[in-house]
Amino acid sequence: METLAQEPISVQWLYSQGWTVKEAAEYLKVNKGHLSRVLSGNRQSKRLLRKVALLPYKTLKLRQSK
Repeated sequence: METLAQEPISVQWLYSQGWTVKEAAEYLKVNKGHLSRVLSGNRQSKRLLRKVALLPYKTLKLRQSK
């Protein structure tokens, strides 16, 4: 039987879905630092990772330099 490997949820994965850590934290109503630590693997939170995985795809908008 063939199994598919799931891409780990990380900051890079979040960017690929069109979200910054700050935007995702605000959308999910969690602390930005907590989300960042969970995404980097420094904290465990399966519940938060499930919520992040369900974020809708959008186009990433980064700040424009002056």
